[in-house]
Amino acid sequence: MKMQILGILLLAARLATGKSALPDTGPTVAIIPTFDGSGQQSKKTRAEQLKAAGKELETLFTSRHFNLIPADVVDKALKDQQIDVRDSEQRTKEMFAKLGSTLHADYVFFAMISGGDSDSVSQAVSYFSIDNTHEKVKLKVWLIDSTHGKAILSSRIFVGEGKNNQVTAVTDGVSKALQDFLKDFPLADPKASGGHELERPN
Repeated sequence: MKMQILGILLLAARLATGKSALPDTGPTVAIIPTFDGSGQQSKKTRAEQLKAAGKELETLFTSRHFNLIPADVVDKALKDQQIDVRDSEQRTKEMFAKLGSTLHADYVFFAMISGGDSDSVSQAVSYFSIDNTHEKVKLKVWLIDSTHGKAILSSRIFVGEGKNNQVTAVTDGVSKALQDFLKDFPLADPKASGGHELERPN
């Protein structure tokens, strides 16, 4: 409980002063929740895709010493600023940079699923032929350096791929989107603490 209270106090200090109250392990990133703009998947598959994307992004960033702005803090900032990322006219560098500035985040990341496709591939196994589905998911991605108001990625298309699995294709897509950017940030030592998200109260 004491650690949770300390986490809240640190975050409050960060937002109030504009200075990082997080451990100096690396940059801070605000991840806007991924959403499905394709409307192609069932409700269950869509939920699985979005959950997997969020988990993959958290792993990719924290493994490179990034600190994450807590998801509920990001959600509150979106509501307070009346930002609806489903509206294409709001998905601008300026809007993302302003959000990042409000949250005192060095970077803002957002991805939306914009489409999907699948191909059937037959694989010969002994005397049998097994049909596999090669799944593809198209992602549109934004990555903004909010400190300098610079768009590193702006509405860039990445195609994730997965065997018989649209969820795997989504995680492959976000990984591809961040591949070049994350090369400049060393992987965390597994024995040391990498980036993290501040603890939230139960």
